[in-house]
Formats: sequence, C-alpha cells, structure tokens
Amino acid sequence: MRSPFARSSRVPLLILLGLLPVLLLAGCSGGGGRSSNNAAVDAGGSVNGTSGSFNSGGDSKAPAAGAPAKAALQQRDIIRTATLAMTVPDVDQAADAAVADTKAAGGRADTDDRSSAGQDGRQAHLVLRVPVAGLDGLRDKVIALGHETSRTEQGSDVTTQVADVNARITELQISVGRLQDFLKHSGSITELVALESQLTQRQSELQSTIAQQQALADQVSLATLTVDLSRTPAGIAGHTRQLPGFSGAIRASWHALLFTGRLAVAGLGYLTPFLLVIVVAGYLGLRHRRSARARPEPVEPA
Repeated sequence: MRSPFARSSRVPLLILLGLLPVLLLAGCSGGGGRSSNNAAVDAGGSVNGTSGSFNSGGDSKAPAAGAPAKAALQQRDIIRTATLAMTVPDVDQAADAAVADTKAAGGRADTDDRSSAGQDGRQAHLVLRVPVAGLDGLRDKVIALGHETSRTEQGSDVTTQVADVNARITELQISVGRLQDFLKHSGSITELVALESQLTQRQSELQSTIAQQQALADQVSLATLTVDLSRTPAGIAGHTRQLPGFSGAIRASWHALLFTGRLAVAGLGYLTPFLLVIVVAGYLGLRHRRSARARPEPVEPA
C-alpha cells in the first residue's frame, strides 16, 4: 500500500509534464514573431514609431526635390573668321586706318597687299588678326571707312580636335620618356640602333603635334578678318556725296554745259574727215550730172 506522500509528490510532476509542451509552443511562437518583425523591418526599411528610416533602393544622400541641378559648362574652342569687301574713296588711306585699328586692338596684320590694276585704280588685300573679343569692334570700324559690298562671318568648333591633339602630345611624351629609359639600359648594338630609330620617330611626331597644337591655339585666341578694298567708281562716288547748294548747282550746271560743248567740238572733230569726203563726192557727182545735161543731143538725118 503506497503512502499519501508518494501520491502527493506525483501530482505536481504530472502537471509539469503536461505544461511543458505548452511552454515550448509559446517560446517558439514568440521567437517566430520576433523574427517576422525583424524580417518586416528589413524588407520595408522602416520601423513604426521611430524617426530613422532605411532606403534599400536609393542613395541616402540624394538631393532634395526641387533643387536645381547645375551642370558645369565645358569651355568650347571656336575659330572665328570674317570677310569684308569694301569700296573706299582712297584705298591706301583706308588700308592704313584698318591696320592702325588692328594694332590698337592688340592684333597684327599678317597680310598687306596693295596693287594698281585696271581702270579702277588701287586695290588692297588685308588679313588682320585680332583677339576674339575685339573682332566685332574692328569690323565696325572697317565698315565705317567706306561702302560695304559683301560680308561673311563663320565660326568653327575645334574643341574635339584640340582635345585629341593634347591627348596625343601626352602619349608621345610618355613614349619618348620610356624609350629614353630603355636606351640607357640597352645591352646590344642591335637593340641600341632599334631604340634610337624609334626614339627619333617619336620625337619627330611629338614636335609635329606640338606645332599643330600651337597653330590651333593661335587660331582660337586670335580671330581673322580678311578685308578687300577697292576704289569707289566716279559714278558711285557722285551718288554718295552730299547734294550741293544753289551756287554749287549753278557751278555744276555750268561745268556740265562746258563739258557738253567740249564733247560736241570733239565729236565734230571726229566727223570732219568723213564730212569732207562726203562733200567732195557730192560735188563731183553734181558736176558730172550738170555736164551730162549740157551736152547737145545728136540730130537724126531726115
């Protein structure tokens, strides 16, 4: 027969064994809830009730909406050229003034050709180089010297060409430096001759490319203005002058009358030989006709 103490000690043990599965299930469900919450935080990138946030798809340093994006403008290399054709009363005076204005603007005259040809007299061909900022001012000053007959202006973008030339110079400088180092440590004569040949070729290419770079820099920094000057014809010059007054009109009319008289006298002089020939021929023809009428008619026999 078992004692009451043994029965009483078995009852709590059975209770503990019955509650153990319930505690295990509760612990598993609690751990799963925490893991699911963590997963939700990782997936969503934010936790309710907190001020911090996590952006899984973008940059945390993204600019605010509405802020203007300022892109740095690249400096362009432009070659500006212009051509003018002018008629002026005095070609030499206008050419000297154009060259003086060019030098005053900080430029130079690369070409100054003057000649006398045909009935129009003097002509001049000028190639003026001036800083780009002073091209418009110099053009306006040259136009004010006379009458503009034609104009051409254009700009060529050589930014890519300048960048290519600069990159080529850098590459050639690196190549020349390496060849010079190899030349110092060359062992055989064959290697020495081959390296010297390559070094000479690279140095020649480098000098040529540097000259091209300098030419491009000169064309970009200085604009070119080509001017062709010719003398204004007399008829056009008369139209461009200011109209004279009353006394001037009388003098001009008197000179025109005298000029017309001189032209009439000159025309008469040109016609005098022809008039003499016509008069002599008419006189001889008239005389012959009168002599023919004065001859007696022959009498017919009865």
